[in-house]
Amino acid sequence: MQARRREIRVTRTAAISAQASAAGQSVPPQTVTNRRQSLAVILIGVLMAQFDLFVVNVAAPSIQADLHASAAAIQTAVGSYSLAYGALLITGGRLGDAFGHAFMLRLGMLSFACASALCAVSRSGSQLVAGRALQGACAAVMVPQVLALVTRLFPVSERRAATSWFGVTLGLGAVLGQSLGGVLVTSTLFGSGWRAIFLIVIPLALSAALAITKLMPCGPAGGTMAADPAGMAGFSASLLLLFLCLTLLPDHGWTWWDWALVAAAAGIGAVTARWERAVSTKKGNPVIDTVLLRNRVFQVGLTVNAAYFLAFGGFLFAMTFTLQSGLGETAEQSGLTFVPQGAAFACASLAGVRLASRLGTRLVTIGAAASTLACGLMLIQCLTGGIRGGPAHLLPIMGLLGAGNGLAIPAMIASMLQIVPNASSGTASGILTTAQQVAMAFGVAIFGSVLSASVRHTHTPQVFIHGLSIDLMIAIILLAAGGLGSYRLSRLNWASSRLT
Repeated sequence: MQARRREIRVTRTAAISAQASAAGQSVPPQTVTNRRQSLAVILIGVLMAQFDLFVVNVAAPSIQADLHASAAAIQTAVGSYSLAYGALLITGGRLGDAFGHAFMLRLGMLSFACASALCAVSRSGSQLVAGRALQGACAAVMVPQVLALVTRLFPVSERRAATSWFGVTLGLGAVLGQSLGGVLVTSTLFGSGWRAIFLIVIPLALSAALAITKLMPCGPAGGTMAADPAGMAGFSASLLLLFLCLTLLPDHGWTWWDWALVAAAAGIGAVTARWERAVSTKKGNPVIDTVLLRNRVFQVGLTVNAAYFLAFGGFLFAMTFTLQSGLGETAEQSGLTFVPQGAAFACASLAGVRLASRLGTRLVTIGAAASTLACGLMLIQCLTGGIRGGPAHLLPIMGLLGAGNGLAIPAMIASMLQIVPNASSGTASGILTTAQQVAMAFGVAIFGSVLSASVRHTHTPQVFIHGLSIDLMIAIILLAAGGLGSYRLSRLNWASSRLT
């Protein structure tokens, strides 16, 4: 009898898999337990992508000394990941819509493990740059599939809580990159030094890819690339040029050819936008879903996300830079400063998952208020000199900042994806994650430029603190704007805004 039941289950799973593959979709687990297990596994892709986005910031001084690389090479290694990641995210979402989200996520994880191995065995700055760019491209394949799978696997009644876990993982990966990265660099695990930050993700990626094979055993859909290649090429080229200007060129000053690159990016972007409108008018399949971008909830949500991640990414970079280069802390000491932020983020995110069904978007407003207050308190520490007292003085403030982020970020993502139909889930997640990565790149460039301008002529702790103070003022403005935008978002009519 048990054998007969197993045979029936296998037959049903095979039938569902065939139907889903024909539609270019992934197989949804049939039980609550399987859905939760699948969620835990697919979120590993987000965790790895965010961890590697931030961990190199902490390890940069050690990498530069070991590889005898120039400052420009290290800066390029840091920026090349975001460069490839942000430029290819929407393409990654379209690939999932065309060939199956589970298949592309598994492929992305396996490729990410290979790229991490290449980074770990790098012997020069140029090799590390190439490995980091490949890592970013693999992350762009992984991350859009995660949100798309969440949207497909969970019914509407459970989707807000499930997408909140995406936000939990997103912020936790960033904080772990800052905190655990410093410990890995200084602990010299197995004598690997800074290479441990890349080696640690390899077994995680391979294990997750194997688990996806067991939980969602479907192959590629056998479809074709849905979006027009001209639109994807134009969109990626314009983003690549903008990333190039933001991450690689400001330290050299804005010469005429820098502005020429900006103009070229703007021109390519304008031509691509016109092309996408023409494709949409002809009832084609443009890279950018114009229906999504016309939706008022999606527009406001993207703006709130951009403001929040601009402040989030910029603050983490500026704070790490100040602690190590300005105040002379080691990678481990500066990394441990972010531990309270990570712990508070996790606790607040878990609480936010339970509160999401009752408070909805108001959680974003509450979280933004807490984060704004934390930045204000940190600014007071800078102005009064308290920041020199060591990490102990900063623990409560970092905890408050983590709690605010933990409430706001998951709720933002969940609120936006409530309006997205399954057919556009991959594209929507690609647009959302692209906006977040572009915003963080802008944050790193802007906040980093402020610090660089402050320490251009002298490198005393006081000038670093002065630069951080200006960055904190910018963060306060951005977070306050995000809070106001989230209040507007909570007043929109969700039912009338839902796409059909």
